[in-house]
Amino acid sequence: MRLHKISEANITPVRAQDGLVAFVSFVIDDSFHVDNVALRITPSGGIRLTYPDCILRNGLRKNTFYPITKEVGDYITQQIALEYERFLEKVTKGKRHETYLANAAA
Repeated sequence: MRLHKISEANITPVRAQDGLVAFVSFVIDDSFHVDNVALRITPSGGIRLTYPDCILRNGLRKNTFYPITKEVGDYITQQIALEYERFLEKVTKGKRHETYLANAAA
């Protein structure tokens, strides 16, 4: 399976709460813009992406878009994790940021 090009990743930090540390947008294959993906830090320090959904009038939640294979989902997560690491390096000016990650996962 061909893995897609992920570009124009944009990290928008939020006040850390329940593992949520940022929202992410990115472009797939220079043709599909993806927005409002939540970036969460897991208790083990890993990264997890959660994709947007909408709430129907009857109260049910409906996924709006998401990767349908584990391979593509893992690839997107890996690419966004690299962008998040670059973002943290820039924000912390190269200082160690494990404390930031630990606080986010708490």
